[in-house]
Amino acid sequence: MTYIIGWKNKNCVFLSGDMAIKRNSKLKLKDTKSIFGEDIINEEDVSVNEECLKVFKINQKVVLAFSGEVKPALDFIEQIKNSISEEAPLDTIEFIVKNYESKIDEFTIFIGLIDKEEKARLFSFKSCTNQLLESEEPIQSGSLNQEHRDLSEIICRDISKNTIISEDDELAIVNTFHQNLLIQEKLLTEAVGGIFFGIKLCPSGVSWQKDTSLIVYDFKEGMVGSDSFNPAELFENSALVNVVERDNAIRYSSPFLKKGYTRNVVYNCLDTPQTLSDFNLKKEMIIDWHQKWYKETNQVFDNKDVNYFGFISRDKGLIPRVAVYSKERLKDLNVKIESTGHGNFVFKSIKKHSIRNIANFINMIRPRLDPDEGQVYDLVFSTQKKRKLNRGALRPLLPFSSLYEQSKEKLLKYLLK
Repeated sequence: MTYIIGWKNKNCVFLSGDMAIKRNSKLKLKDTKSIFGEDIINEEDVSVNEECLKVFKINQKVVLAFSGEVKPALDFIEQIKNSISEEAPLDTIEFIVKNYESKIDEFTIFIGLIDKEEKARLFSFKSCTNQLLESEEPIQSGSLNQEHRDLSEIICRDISKNTIISEDDELAIVNTFHQNLLIQEKLLTEAVGGIFFGIKLCPSGVSWQKDTSLIVYDFKEGMVGSDSFNPAELFENSALVNVVERDNAIRYSSPFLKKGYTRNVVYNCLDTPQTLSDFNLKKEMIIDWHQKWYKETNQVFDNKDVNYFGFISRDKGLIPRVAVYSKERLKDLNVKIESTGHGNFVFKSIKKHSIRNIANFINMIRPRLDPDEGQVYDLVFSTQKKRKLNRGALRPLLPFSSLYEQSKEKLLKYLLK
């Protein structure tokens, strides 16, 4: 299946999702590894391919995401795309939903829109109903189990209430957390995979997640409690996966694919060619995109000139510190990340002979050795340049089994201590 989320803050609505498409057949794939190095699922009776974006920009007032059966969902989205106007988007969507021929629960659509009063609103629609449901709380759909859904809801709700970060920060932080969840819990086995990416819609317009580098790593055996601040001594299996968006398509670089270091473009599921004839219909769009953005995105990848850096530990045995830093904050900390080839990287100090800069930075991303009882995740973000606004954290999160035993009021109070 897939996994998509939607949430709001007081100004904007956000939609994010994965890239995996599940089929009941084997595919002819050139790679045996995923974007993040997991084994691809490609058997005679089932395959999971990191194939296309399930989040769509329709216009400056409407964004969509889908989960479930691909073809009927795309038919529904195309109907909206061909019918909607920016003047009265909600009226058009309500008409399409009301007149949709109800079927079994094949797909779910999340809709973010700006209404006539310039208010951001979040809706959901299931194909088995003729109801458009509005939500003020985070929503989600797809093949995650209830424990992971509870965790996702908490993160979306609490980050959206944080007043020291921008909407761009919020989108990058939430998506990095979910990317960590996909990697650490090996959710590709549940048909959820690829890059977890998203979009925000505000009265001022639509914008995608800013350019991001995702740094994934393992601690070497026995080094979690080490006093060393040398990244080469601490980390192994480290790699950078970079992702940028241009003109409603993303391009990523990954060291895990067959060629050793691959840069691929991923379109949304409507624009992704499925057959040769489909490619011929869309080839002008594909050629135009490459002519316009190929060199620029290569420069971003080569120079690591991205807006955000997300640090993700693969080791499920640790209480990981999922950390998100803006490039401004890394510069403020006098730390930069340099590629050493094939997706590997090193941390370097901008100031010569300043080992302390690296030591301080390693401390920020090092997992806690004394986690609070029942702690599951430690989410740290540092995105503002001014030191008094530069950092926040969500910790600790209760163990999954305890989520059901706590009222929402008590749980939020506990998390926001």
